[in-house]
Amino acid sequence: MASGVECVKFGVTEQLIMCLNRYPYNYARDIIELEISLNVDGLPLFKSTGKSFWPVLCTVHLKPASTFPLAIALTEAKPKSLDFIKVIADELNMILMNGFSWGETTVSVRLRCITCDAPAKAMLKCIKQFSGYYGCDKCTQKGNWEGRMTYQQVHDLILRDDVSFREQHQPEHHQENTVSPFSDLQIGMVKSFPADYMHQCCLGVMRKMLLLWSRGKSGYRISPAQLREVNQRLRNLRCDIPHIFARKPRSLDEVERWKATEFRQFMLYTGKVVLRGVLPETLYSHFMAFSVAMCILVSPHLTQTYNMYAHELLTYFVEQGRHIYGKEFLVYNVHSLLHLTADATTYGSLDRCSAFAFESYLHQLKKMVGFYVVVFDEENSIAVAPASWVEEVNGVLICYWPRKNADAMAKAFHRPDKELWKQYKIRILSETDKPPNDISVSAHAPEEDVPSLPNLSSDNPFHENTHNPQETSHAEGAVNAEDRVTASNMVEGFGEALAPEEREDAIVGHSQAAQAAQTTHTHSQQCEASQLSESPSQFSLQAQEGPSSPGQSCVQVQAEPSSPSQSSVQRKTGHSHRRKRAHNITEFDEKMLTALEAVSRRASAPQEDSDSLFFKSLLEDFRTLSLRTRQDLKFQIHKLVYEAKCLEAGLTEHWGESNGGQLTSL
Repeated sequence: MASGVECVKFGVTEQLIMCLNRYPYNYARDIIELEISLNVDGLPLFKSTGKSFWPVLCTVHLKPASTFPLAIALTEAKPKSLDFIKVIADELNMILMNGFSWGETTVSVRLRCITCDAPAKAMLKCIKQFSGYYGCDKCTQKGNWEGRMTYQQVHDLILRDDVSFREQHQPEHHQENTVSPFSDLQIGMVKSFPADYMHQCCLGVMRKMLLLWSRGKSGYRISPAQLREVNQRLRNLRCDIPHIFARKPRSLDEVERWKATEFRQFMLYTGKVVLRGVLPETLYSHFMAFSVAMCILVSPHLTQTYNMYAHELLTYFVEQGRHIYGKEFLVYNVHSLLHLTADATTYGSLDRCSAFAFESYLHQLKKMVGFYVVVFDEENSIAVAPASWVEEVNGVLICYWPRKNADAMAKAFHRPDKELWKQYKIRILSETDKPPNDISVSAHAPEEDVPSLPNLSSDNPFHENTHNPQETSHAEGAVNAEDRVTASNMVEGFGEALAPEEREDAIVGHSQAAQAAQTTHTHSQQCEASQLSESPSQFSLQAQEGPSSPGQSCVQVQAEPSSPSQSSVQRKTGHSHRRKRAHNITEFDEKMLTALEAVSRRASAPQEDSDSLFFKSLLEDFRTLSLRTRQDLKFQIHKLVYEAKCLEAGLTEHWGESNGGQLTSL
């Protein structure tokens, strides 16, 4: 766009049709009218840049409700032009007047409300921000500056209506030479933009009061002992909070990291319990007026019956707040409580015009582009994972982790397969906008002596060349290091192809080849083998030659981890007896490598050769298979050819045996 805003539009009609198609036909075929709500809000993507999404979201109020985007704009800062919203508003205006066709039915559409926080609402309506002297979008009161913009008048407010807004009876309230993109719609420009209690009450008033009690001035700040008592009560409630709540209570020490649902829980439920007997009676009674009024207004039944009582409680709360906390307490969020009852009465309850559903969708949208630096406690490793792979289950953070190709999947923002991927308990260190290859973190994990393997021949048509400098760089994996290959995870890669007794032999053979420090007990070896037999997984080896440190040349092995515990740990330099050089491999390694080279090396043959034609005929179909399937087939072919050579040579040993016939003779 000319305004510098990159926008993707999905189309209102197309999205509504797709939404109806997701519902059962027996349910959707009887729908003749849809009620929708809109939301526009900024979504910062990264901390390191000013880029942000500005999605235009729509919620269709069916059972269950469905939320989806109508357009998504990408801007470097707050958009200066609303052209991307104007396009949506024009199409929406046609649908509101004429409806849309779905099958053989014409479905009419009704707009319930446009829910936004205060800054976005002012942007959409092209009015002054809430911090301006005429910033209230519900009444004509002029604000007073008390170190911040406040609204001191509580009674006898002059309310705005749709007519006075469109005719701009108070020019100071409107931005000059601008018109709202929604002004052409046949909606009320005041009533259709309700106050959002999620932003203004939960994240606004409730958060402000908690900060005043815990960190405010001495006149209303509680003592450290009282604060510890409140924190202890909140922690004691954790085991009694049912699963219908999104989060368990956290202490006030973490109040700056509380989410809107946590403030809502405190405001409506837990605050009454944990503050009683701790907060001074004046402050507690003042809080209870706010809490009881909000409990009434979020309930459809109580709103119809006790809406006037709720308005009286909120008026008392605002008026008393000025006497308790001072004039600076009556900021825009507190003042908006005086208009909250009218919005709740108009829409039935505050939950029917709140932004909770939209914020939940924005959270899912942000998880598609963000990363976390996470710590896998049990595996003693650190990784960079997409935010979509992280989930909180019963108060515990877990990360879904693929068995292979973790880096490629992370960069492509693959959705986690919650049935096939492994789950790990994690802690989040920080957020980042950098994918795994662009971030360097250190992992503290025990070193293991690992023999280095030379590169295998790639003459075999089934051996695809996977050497890629970008894929085999030290930044491969979740941390900036080489991947570790142990006797256990090496055999784990062969788990599906080997019988249990062959896996055991392979573990023993590779352990002898590694010549690691013999400090592992027999019991731990048996446990390791049993774990491998229970959950075999695949990994691929990529060998490349390169310097392991300045002035030293060695062979490096790239392995895709089957779990974060096997992921990218830096191999440190040490004494010669703690590392295996490329030229210091064991007899078993020589046998194994000679066999693998023998089966992968194929002499050039004339085109008329039937074997060449056979392999060429398979090659095209082979390349259409998935990477994992190709790796499995290549391993099976190597194994079959090797065993056939042993059979022809009159040898009786099997794949994985470390003694017997001389494999070098093959």
